[in-house]
Amino acid sequence: MDPKNVSNSNNNITLICDRCGLIFKSKDSLEFHLKSHDTEIVEIENTPETKSVETLKRNECDQNNLKQCINMDGSEKKFSKKHISTAHLSTEDSKLGIHVRTSKGEKRFSCDYCKKSFSQKVHLNLHVRTHTGEKPFSCDYCKKSFSLKHHLNHHVRIHTGEKPFSCDYCNKSFLTKHNLNRHIRTHSGEKPFSCDYCNKSFSYKNVLNDHIRTHTGEKPFSCDYCKKSFSHKNTLNDHIKIHTGDKPFSCDYCKKPFSLKHHLNQHVRAHTGEKPFSCDYCNKLFSVKYTLNRHLKTHSGEKPFSCDYCKKSFSQKVNLNQHVRTHTGEKPFSCDYCKITFSDKSSLSRHVRTHTGEKPFSCDYCKITFSDKSSLSRHVRTHTGEKPFSCDYCKKSFSQKVHLNLHGRTHTGEKPFSCDYCNITFSVRSSLNRHIRTHTGKKPFSCDYCKKSFSQKCDLYKHIRTHNKNK
Repeated sequence: MDPKNVSNSNNNITLICDRCGLIFKSKDSLEFHLKSHDTEIVEIENTPETKSVETLKRNECDQNNLKQCINMDGSEKKFSKKHISTAHLSTEDSKLGIHVRTSKGEKRFSCDYCKKSFSQKVHLNLHVRTHTGEKPFSCDYCKKSFSLKHHLNHHVRIHTGEKPFSCDYCNKSFLTKHNLNRHIRTHSGEKPFSCDYCNKSFSYKNVLNDHIRTHTGEKPFSCDYCKKSFSHKNTLNDHIKIHTGDKPFSCDYCKKPFSLKHHLNQHVRAHTGEKPFSCDYCNKLFSVKYTLNRHLKTHSGEKPFSCDYCKKSFSQKVNLNQHVRTHTGEKPFSCDYCKITFSDKSSLSRHVRTHTGEKPFSCDYCKITFSDKSSLSRHVRTHTGEKPFSCDYCKKSFSQKVHLNLHGRTHTGEKPFSCDYCNITFSVRSSLNRHIRTHTGKKPFSCDYCKKSFSQKCDLYKHIRTHNKNK
């Protein structure tokens, strides 16, 4: 039977399936859907002026075949009554019944495990699987199971390579519509999620949630090994690899393994020489974004991290943490070879190379290799003549920071190194060490010719000359 066309001045036509109540905007869509039903098309006039529609006639059908619901916001939604099967209407999950409960905020279906409530029985059933662990949908490729059918469908595309959702801006394709929508915001710049604390906006809800924890201090993700808590799930996952020793990412150049992908990417640049991060002030290039950010503070002079013990300030949190250990005496990093402990990870790494003999840092000028990056940097300045450390008092420049610090004490008169025997103070630790030997009588410097010992290295050199003169 051909559908009856009931039209108004706006030609606003609604097509409803009389078997299941689904609503369609076009006749073609409904005809395709009707292949699963032995039924006919019903066309219903939507007129905004009326508050109920009782004019539908089809064959011998009576009037009052539609029921209208007024939403809580005042908008209207119409449902087919007679042309939805009696079985649909008699259940609590009819389209009209579901809509009424949603409009009223009614949630009559409650979980027996956690008492969470739902407006639809189907949503309760899906939720219950989070308690029971039921995963009825299984992948034919790898037998992995899922609790939801659409999760299985998404997973299967990993095997088939299907990416049905394409971006209109750049033609990049995605496995899911959700991922496409997230990607589109990188083009549109849309940031629909706003923080209630600081009004900062974000493109993604999960990024907003992570940000909110910077205000609340909440750390809901806890490590099962050491009970340390984290504000982000991915940070916890990275942390767990410290306990498990899992290092799934390997360098193609030297086969060194890494637990994190971004650590591998940073390492690879040591082989390729790539430095994609540039300073806007001096155009200096860096291979790691973190190193650039740290460098930028040398221009701004910003030192936001302050020590609670002595109020000394630092530009980097890691430097503050290392400094605090000089007060607490904590040395949490231990050498697996000799059990010597260190207050910071970098000192341990340098120490370990004294056991392994590894010298991974090579000079581009003369190919001399070094066990640590700072030694290489100091060495390179002997080629370049660079003296980046300048005295605030007299503007004299130095190639090494330690030399600047020593020089600065000639201006300030600071003598931080004190003798435990006589309380004489010194501006340089080596001077203190030489002095202490006058108390202890220790003579660590021995002549290779006659085995005579000396307390000062310079005295040994003078003595050796007496052997050379006798030759």
